[in-house]
Amino acid sequence: MERKGILITGASSLVGSKTVELLENQFDFHGLGTKEQPSFPGFEHLTTYQRCDLTDTKALERTIDDTPHNTILHIAAFTNVDEAEIQRPLGHESDVWQINVKSSLEVAKLAQKYNKRVIFASTSYVFDGRRGPYSESDETNNPNIGLMSFYGVTKLEAERVIKDNCDSYTFIRFEMPFRSDFSPKLDFARRILQLYGENKITQMFADQTISPILIDDLANAIGLIVKSDLNGAFHVGSSNITTPHEFACDLIKRYYQQKPLIIPSSYASTPIPEGKAPRPLKGGVLMSNIIRLGFKPRSTQEMIEDFYNQQKSLGLIGN
Repeated sequence: MERKGILITGASSLVGSKTVELLENQFDFHGLGTKEQPSFPGFEHLTTYQRCDLTDTKALERTIDDTPHNTILHIAAFTNVDEAEIQRPLGHESDVWQINVKSSLEVAKLAQKYNKRVIFASTSYVFDGRRGPYSESDETNNPNIGLMSFYGVTKLEAERVIKDNCDSYTFIRFEMPFRSDFSPKLDFARRILQLYGENKITQMFADQTISPILIDDLANAIGLIVKSDLNGAFHVGSSNITTPHEFACDLIKRYYQQKPLIIPSSYASTPIPEGKAPRPLKGGVLMSNIIRLGFKPRSTQEMIEDFYNQQKSLGLIGN
C-alpha cells in the first residue's frame, strides 16, 4: 500500500520536528519551514524540505500547487505567548497576527482551491479559561474574549478563517507540549528543571488547571487523525487534570528523588506582571473524539517517567 504523504508547515518547530521523527515510518513528510536546511534537529527524518515564508502568498501557492500530497499539517505558528501579548496594540499588523491568522487564511484558501485537507495545530487557549477543563463540544465564541491572551485570540481567529474557507479541516487542540530534547527552545518541563536547578523556583500556581502533553503522545494522536480523514475538533492532553504546582513537584521529585520545597500559590489572586500574557485559570482539555480513534491518553506521571527515561538514555542526566 502506498504511504500517505503530508505537507507539513513548521517542520523545524518543537512539535513539528518531533512529529516527523516519530511518524516517518508511517508517512512521507514534505517539510516547509523558515530554517536553512539542514540546520535544525529532525531534518533527516523529512522526505523533502523546502524553505518557505508562509506570509509570501505566491510562494506558498506554488508549493501547495506542486505538492502531490492531499494533507496539509499546519503546525507553523507564533507561539511565544508573552511576546504575542506585547504585540497586542498592533492588532492585525502584528507579526503574531500575520503568522497565526493571515498565513492560516492563505493555507485554507489554497487547500480549498487545490482540494486538500488542513489539519491545524491549535490550542486550548482558544477558550477563555473560566470554565475548564474543556471538551470538544464546548463553544469557543464566548463574550469573555477580552480575558484571553492575544496569542489565544489569534489562534481562535485562525480556526475561524480555516473553517470559513476550507471544507476539509481538523483542529487539534493541546497545551504545554514538552519533549526530552530540543536544543533551539525550552518547553514547559525543561524550563521547570532548568529554573529549579538554578534555584529560581520558589512557588508555583496550585489553583490553575492544565493538561500538559508529551509530544510523543501528541504525535501518536496526530497519526490517528491523519488516517481517519475526519473533520472537526480533537482535544489531546494528559488523562488527568493537574496544576503547575503538582506537575512541577512530580517532575522534580522524579529527578531529585525527594519532595521539592515549592510553595503552592494562587494564580487567581496574583496580578499579571507587566509584559506578561493572561493564562487560562480553569484550563485543560477533556478528550472523547481522539479516544474513539483508539488513542490511549497517559497520566502526567506516566509521561514524566517516559520523559525522564528518554533524557537518561540520551545522556542528558546522570545515573
